Amino acid sequence: MGLVDGIYLTIEHYNHAIVPCTIFNGCGTVLNSPYANVGPIPMSLFGIVFYLAMLTLTVMSWKNSKKWLKKLWLLSLIAFVFTLYLIYLQIFVIQALCIYCLASATMVTMMFLLLNFLVSKKEKIIDAPLPLTE
Repeated sequence: MGLVDGIYLTIEHYNHAIVPCTIFNGCGTVLNSPYANVGPIPMSLFGIVFYLAMLTLTVMSWKNSKKWLKKLWLLSLIAFVFTLYLIYLQIFVIQALCIYCLASATMVTMMFLLLNFLVSKKEKIIDAPLPLTE
């Protein structure tokens, strides 16, 4: 869902389209703010790169889960902290909310929480002593 959101917003950005906004009326304000781009690159394009990196690391984790799971967790932590900063900007600086941005923030938060759970479970499973068998 986050990848689809990022692709949609990036396409709309480069087409100079006005994104329809439901629930909140601040999408245009947020997406046209000085914080919506890093130079000529829209934040949504960074989102695409993030979601593709997460997908790649997820596939890699199937082969060596402990090694790649920690990398997934670290990337999700960085994205989560950055997401908190972006939400702060929307609420306190831009003073407008974008439903697309909040949807992506929700996806990042869910990934971070899920990976926290998986890493804690994996550590317990991997580091647990093997049961004695007869």
